[in-house]
Amino acid sequence: ESDLDGYLLMNIPTNNQSINKWDISIGTKDITDTIYDYKYHYLIEESGYILNRAYPSFLNVMADSEYSVTGHSSGWEKSLPAGREYGAMMKINIINESLVHESILHQLDEEKESYEQDQIYIQLINSYPISNEKRVISFGLYGQKPKYNVGAIRNAELAKVYFPGWICRYYVTSDVSVDTINKLKE
Repeated sequence: ESDLDGYLLMNIPTNNQSINKWDISIGTKDITDTIYDYKYHYLIEESGYILNRAYPSFLNVMADSEYSVTGHSSGWEKSLPAGREYGAMMKINIINESLVHESILHQLDEEKESYEQDQIYIQLINSYPISNEKRVISFGLYGQKPKYNVGAIRNAELAKVYFPGWICRYYVTSDVSVDTINKLKE
């Protein structure tokens, strides 16, 4: 749910700004102010829905398509405009530069703490005696989606650190790229 409601004012980037950076702010709650002004494209409702005035449909998060945001329904007929459905309810937060800076510092602190804890675990793992047994970590990999292929490569790298002496075995389908397979063999 939103702490605010009103029409979103979308200011076109100036010449020295990136075309992908738009200044978006709450402009007005009065529809008469927005009727002929193309910059007022979306209405944020108090309940957390964002209405695209031009179509009209609500912005909707499509869980079955990489969580993209569209104006289409997530129901049986995906070509229909999204109504006030579950995926269309959003939590709206207003952020500013100090909140972003604070969040970055917090993330850096967490990464440092995680790295230090990781070093303790790695030291403990390396203190264990080496086994003569054959130990295998088995994976199945199919498709060409980066989240799976990059993840498989990363797992192979991390296995050397966290499971010394273990072998990674990948069972892949024919649609996995040769490049990914070669990286897994390294």
